Amino acid sequence: MSIGDAGQIDTWINQRGWGSGGITPNWINAGTTHVGVNTAGAGARIKLGRVYGTGRLDYVWMRSSSQAGKIDLNVWENTGGGGKLLRGEAISSQKAYKLG
Repeated sequence: MSIGDAGQIDTWINQRGWGSGGITPNWINAGTTHVGVNTAGAGARIKLGRVYGTGRLDYVWMRSSSQAGKIDLNVWENTGGGGKLLRGEAISSQKAYKLG
């Protein structure tokens, strides 16, 4: 996974290689799986972590608060949806996350 400047996440799926390459990883580009928050510079303040206790990584945007020394958090819960064939395949923020 790679987090872009506006918080968008590009995902690569690591699948076991085949053929003459043996089990060398085969990285498949799944594209942009999280659209981000549409704010320049937000990528440095995006974190993935277990917030809701489901064992899944939730999407967190940490923003400066209007109160000195405080941070506002926007958290999107990973509801686990989106995959069709393999775990994590085709997951997207529109399907798998809800704003908490």
